[in-house]
Amino acid sequence: MASPLDVLIATTLARATRTFRTSAHGAAAGLEFERALYDSVLRAHDWRYATPPDQFDLGLQIATRTGIRYEHDGMVATGETLYTLEAKWLAGPVTREIVGIVVMKLLDTLIGSYADMGHFAIKPVIIAGNGGADAAAFQYAAAFGILLITPERPTPFEMLHIIQSQQPSTPVARRFQHECEALADELWRPFGDILPSRQHALSLTLAAERIYDANRTAQLLEHWDECRQTARDLRLLEPASLSSSRRNRRSSDASNQDC
Repeated sequence: MASPLDVLIATTLARATRTFRTSAHGAAAGLEFERALYDSVLRAHDWRYATPPDQFDLGLQIATRTGIRYEHDGMVATGETLYTLEAKWLAGPVTREIVGIVVMKLLDTLIGSYADMGHFAIKPVIIAGNGGADAAAFQYAAAFGILLITPERPTPFEMLHIIQSQQPSTPVARRFQHECEALADELWRPFGDILPSRQHALSLTLAAERIYDANRTAQLLEHWDECRQTARDLRLLEPASLSSSRRNRRSSDASNQDC
């Protein structure tokens, strides 16, 4: 079942994305977006660790396998779960290539610092501010268990937050809640599951079954669309709720941000 903290983080980031406003242009707008998202999750919970945007190595004493150092757009963690943020305020959509870079960064970091990070449930999230994301990006993210948030496509975590706050009493609402919980668990998975515990410092086993194939990701994304339609039928989602994201795109210049 989706944890309350997962629901809180996903819902907080989605809300911050839809309400984000800026008068800045170019790269400055992207930096403001990163900071707004990080500040929103920082206030949402009492974290054990927290690292602001554009810090190397997640702000931790860790190393990568290749020796390359990476910047991220924020990190927050409890003693058990670590959330990495990748904020994208772009002229166009988030693409498969962008998701692939995030996967590479996480793999390099996890392999290089498995002893220090292997105990965390690492939950990566990519937030597309105003350009959305293309179909291949959603497919690639779902394959690796990375949550991809866009203004136009509410996640099952947001639907869970709404329906839980309403304390559903009808069989239809309860069944829909269970469907959202199952879908949420499948879409956002601990990244480290693809590298189970190892017996030797230089020996890792790839759990290929934790990287979903094309058929399974297609089913997940189809189920996601079905849940969104059910939420509209139950009047949990209204088209007007997405209008702010469209205003964001019209009013702000976008810029590509480095991964």
